[in-house]
Amino acid sequence: MSEFNSQVYTESQDGLRAYILKVFSRMGWGLLITAGVAYLFNVLLSTGSEAAAGVYMIFAMVCLVAELIIAFTLSLRLNKMSLQTATVLFYAYAAVTGVSFAAIFTIYTSSEIFISFLFTAVLFFSCVAIGHTTKVDLSKFAGIMLGGLITLLILSVAAWFIPALRNSLMVSYIGVILFCALTAWDMQKIKSYYYGLSGDEVMRSKMSIMSAFQLYLDFINLFLYVLRIVSNSRNRN
Repeated sequence: MSEFNSQVYTESQDGLRAYILKVFSRMGWGLLITAGVAYLFNVLLSTGSEAAAGVYMIFAMVCLVAELIIAFTLSLRLNKMSLQTATVLFYAYAAVTGVSFAAIFTIYTSSEIFISFLFTAVLFFSCVAIGHTTKVDLSKFAGIMLGGLITLLILSVAAWFIPALRNSLMVSYIGVILFCALTAWDMQKIKSYYYGLSGDEVMRSKMSIMSAFQLYLDFINLFLYVLRIVSNSRNRN
């Protein structure tokens, strides 16, 4: 490799590392916002007030609708919105998700939540490393992953009506496997966005928001499935 090509390659790798760091920084802020909002609403619920619980239930349902609206808006209108708008929407999504997460503290113990978070972090960053280093084009498995998401959705809805399925960990294990695969794929997509949008810095920055949003969703969903598995295992013991 010539000295010129070596310099270009080094600069390209430095730029990619900076871009990835920006994505994970935004994702991290999203997780912190979710945790902060969840803690505040948990304090509200811990008062034991029936009025507070009623207000929370109404607010949580409103936030659930808001999550869907924000997710669809980010996915479908990212090209037309400004970078600032995309950033605000992502952090708004993280905040309303925190409202739903407040209920976790009333269902699971602090030790279960802590252990699940640590285990999720190990799984998540292991999959990130795989997605960053693998030479296999994971987009070839997009159809399988999409089918897995649809199957997971159907099983989750069916579990509401079928006690045997609701008490089974099958759905949780499928969820863990699926979101591990999605994490690796979403990490690989970050590299493709960086190189594929090299001539459009504005769109590249917008895609960094979308990448942070996708990885945020991967982490949140992976955490929820791991939490169910950890809780079930501890209860059996």
